[in-house]
Amino acid sequence: MASEFTSSATLWSFTVNSLAIFLVITSVIGFSYKESSFRFYAMYLFFTILFIITKSPFESTLLQNYSKSDFFIAERLSQIMMNIFYLRFFLKFLNIDMLIPRFFNFMRESTGVISILSIFLFLFCAFFRFPRLFENYFLFVFYPVFICIAGAIIFKTLFLKGKLKHFILIGFFAFLAFSAYTLYLSYDLSNFNSTIHPFDSFLMGVLLENIAFATGLGYKIKLLNNQKIEAQHRIISHQSKDKEIRKKYQQEIEEKLKRQEKELYAVHSKAKKEELQKVSALFKEKLMQLQLDGLRNQMDPHFVFNALNSIKAYLVINDRKQAIHFLNKFSKLIRKTLEVLREDQVSLKDELEIIDLYISVENLRFDSTIQYSLQVENELDLAKILIPPLILQPFVENALIHGLLPSDGPRNLNIIIYTKEEDIYLEIQDNGIGRKKTEPSETPLNVRKSFGLKIIQERLSFYNLKHQTLITYNIFDLFENDLPNGTKVVFKISKTQLSTVPLLN
Repeated sequence: MASEFTSSATLWSFTVNSLAIFLVITSVIGFSYKESSFRFYAMYLFFTILFIITKSPFESTLLQNYSKSDFFIAERLSQIMMNIFYLRFFLKFLNIDMLIPRFFNFMRESTGVISILSIFLFLFCAFFRFPRLFENYFLFVFYPVFICIAGAIIFKTLFLKGKLKHFILIGFFAFLAFSAYTLYLSYDLSNFNSTIHPFDSFLMGVLLENIAFATGLGYKIKLLNNQKIEAQHRIISHQSKDKEIRKKYQQEIEEKLKRQEKELYAVHSKAKKEELQKVSALFKEKLMQLQLDGLRNQMDPHFVFNALNSIKAYLVINDRKQAIHFLNKFSKLIRKTLEVLREDQVSLKDELEIIDLYISVENLRFDSTIQYSLQVENELDLAKILIPPLILQPFVENALIHGLLPSDGPRNLNIIIYTKEEDIYLEIQDNGIGRKKTEPSETPLNVRKSFGLKIIQERLSFYNLKHQTLITYNIFDLFENDLPNGTKVVFKISKTQLSTVPLLN
């Protein structure tokens, strides 16, 4: 009997330690990969270890007292939870949620109901001391249902494609074989001897099963890594193709320009050289037009959703009158925005009308606290002053969102238009918190704002080049008593036209 005890204790210790190692490794991997099958397997291991501990071959006063108490039925609860997570692990490991979604949903709901029912019945039986009731529930209700569910999952597993099912089937049937042998040893006492204890057979089955499952999880990690690598390769391949297309397009343009240049230099004519400049400018215009199209695709959704968010509050509180009022303004704003985006240039009058509509709609989010004013010098005819479309709107938006919205005091936004030395000046001035408070670090928002200013500068450069105009802008920080007191953007529209059209670098 001493050798039996020694071998059983050794096998018990080895099994518990092995499962504990599997539990730690699986928990770490499950946290890293955020894969639910690892978490279910970890929970299955946890309850399996709890169950095996209650069968310890070592003498323990605590376990002896526990086995004689009414709470000994917790052993059955651990078996129930072990089997529930066993089934949930099967479902997620084999990706049945994606392959057979209706079957997965039914099994998930069934196991969830069984878990809740078992926990409540356990608490009831433990509190009112009805251990026999829970024992009968375990033997005559839970196990028959579990066998039916497990059988249905194994049946479905047989028809799945892929190698994952082999690990499940090997582990399941290994455990099933040793469990059957355990029952045989338990009920046929004539076969019981000093070398093989019934629970030893059960432990061997658990150990072999978990070795198969652990191997399967390792294989699944390999599959997940392969999927990530394949996705990265596809992204790299797509980027390489895009880069090759852009490079090829650029080479075609350069080659065409070189051919034109050789032909014009062969003529040795000044007129031909000027024509080369025009051809080059046309190609640069085509490239920059593509850039402008991309800019419009970025600005339009941002512009529209800002306005929709402002109107949303009235729709939520069911203020129909105000909602209809501002929806009318919004529809007019969208119509005029779409109209000007079709044009290469618009009048300052139309641009300011869009700005007025934009501010009136955007003012909703400020609870109508924005005080907006427009001052125009009397002799100026705004309908005759042409500028790029929607060139002022980003600066007005920055003043509202980044300057005035965080401000706690009065919120004023002024646009002033006047002439000075035959040039036209347009100022956009706010009394917000200033740029120093809005740009404390290189946050993604500030990086996007810097990129937006770069795009605006490129648009103005292209516009000046094409129409031989000179429109520039500068941004100034305003201070009062050495404290930030807003921002001022000054546009200068020069009446002096550019004499030549230089090539863009």
